[in-house]
Amino acid sequence: MYFRKKADITKLQTLAIPARPATPAFSIDYADEQTSTTVSSAFEHAAGSNMSGAVTGTGAVVALTPGTDIYFRKKATASAFKSLVQHLDVPSRPAAPTYTISFTEEQTAETVPAGVEYSESSDMSSASNGNGAAIPLTPGTDMYFRVKATSGAFASTVFSLSVPERPASPSDIAVDYL
Repeated sequence: MYFRKKADITKLQTLAIPARPATPAFSIDYADEQTSTTVSSAFEHAAGSNMSGAVTGTGAVVALTPGTDIYFRKKATASAFKSLVQHLDVPSRPAAPTYTISFTEEQTAETVPAGVEYSESSDMSSASNGNGAAIPLTPGTDMYFRVKATSGAFASTVFSLSVPERPASPSDIAVDYL
């Protein structure tokens, strides 16, 4: 951009206008439900595309909520414009798998594929991976299942399979010898 005084066309002043910074390219760490990289204080994020209520990055990753998109931009400085806004499309959590009990076999009635994990703890600690076979069940011990997180999807919600206690052995049966 060039400027001059209207009366004196021989004196020009040049104003160098810098290019806008590149649009951010943050991505999703689906297993940990957060951004895959830290967000420095040079960036800000918001829940809306208009960036109202934007929060400055803290140098840490940003927690993500499945199904709630988030927006990022590089902040303006004294010598640089703000960037365009990045829309990070955060997909919803997939549905939980469902399983039933084969009481005669004392195992799940369905096979559990490799993309599903299961645990005896509702928090999915010490989870095991499915292997395409039915899972043995212990009477009285509930089992929990969920679709595992992948590089492109969050883990599903947890399905709880309520496994009842084994019925008591009959004790009032006697032989009538007559």
